[in-house]
Amino acid sequence: MIAAVVVLTGLALLLSGVIVYNRGHALTQERVAAELGRAADEFRALATEGVDAATGARFAAAEPLLRVAVQRSVLAPTEGVLGIVDGRVRWAAQSGVELRLEDDPEFVAAVLPLAGASTISQGTLATSLRDYRYLVVPVGFGDAAPSGALVRAVDFGAEEALLGEVSRSFVLVAVGSLLLVGLLIWLLVGRLLEPISWMRRTADEISETDLGARIPVRGADDVSALAETFNSMLDRLEGAVGAQRALLDDVGHELRTPLTIMRGHLELLDPTTPATSPPPGRSCSTRPTGWVASWTTCSPWRRPSGPSSCSPRPRTSPG
Repeated sequence: MIAAVVVLTGLALLLSGVIVYNRGHALTQERVAAELGRAADEFRALATEGVDAATGARFAAAEPLLRVAVQRSVLAPTEGVLGIVDGRVRWAAQSGVELRLEDDPEFVAAVLPLAGASTISQGTLATSLRDYRYLVVPVGFGDAAPSGALVRAVDFGAEEALLGEVSRSFVLVAVGSLLLVGLLIWLLVGRLLEPISWMRRTADEISETDLGARIPVRGADDVSALAETFNSMLDRLEGAVGAQRALLDDVGHELRTPLTIMRGHLELLDPTTPATSPPPGRSCSTRPTGWVASWTTCSPWRRPSGPSSCSPRPRTSPG
């Protein structure tokens, strides 16, 4: 039973872990997509409402707009940014940013063609270095001016690594909880089944002549109530057996007097007469006096303490 409970608890913890991991993975994807979408909205607001600090006027070219956008970007350790102008990387993240997108040539080669598109591009990209979730926001100020694009990317593998650490912590906690549950169940079940073990030992100790063994009762649960009921049954059984023994002793005592009188009368008979002489091969217990002696000493109402000596002797064939 303990093993079944532990297995069921382990399955429940495993199912909970799978559900938590899948939900965490989905939430991570939603969070990354929301951060990229917020970065696109901020860049769009900067392009339409921002002011170039160098000229004091609205932005009129892609290069200064992308320079300011890259400089103002607040990046997490798993995020990176690029400013692409006229088909090449013109601006990169500040030196303190950990994720250097310009150092991954596969990523740069994949996003450069998207910088000249007319719509925002968002998707996933797996290179030999990382697994990315990226966003490309094109920007242009007329046909004569060079176009550009703001590139934001998230190292999704690093985000998943954080989720993996949480999952490993969950596994450790689950294993510890499983061991603790198994120990508690073992202690609890052992305490609940202890009265049953006492019942078995008490039943083994009860014999035909000793009905005094009782089960120790501890607590006030159902098993303790069962032990009390078992003790009450033993009390009633011991009382019934004692009454039966007292009855048999009284009957034996009442029969002793008439049997003694019969024995006295039978001893007056002449044992040498053929009517009372035992046949060859018979023990003396076949004589009338032997019958009475057998009745008084070997009656079923008496319980001899030693081996019985009242069985007839085996017949021997005449020599």
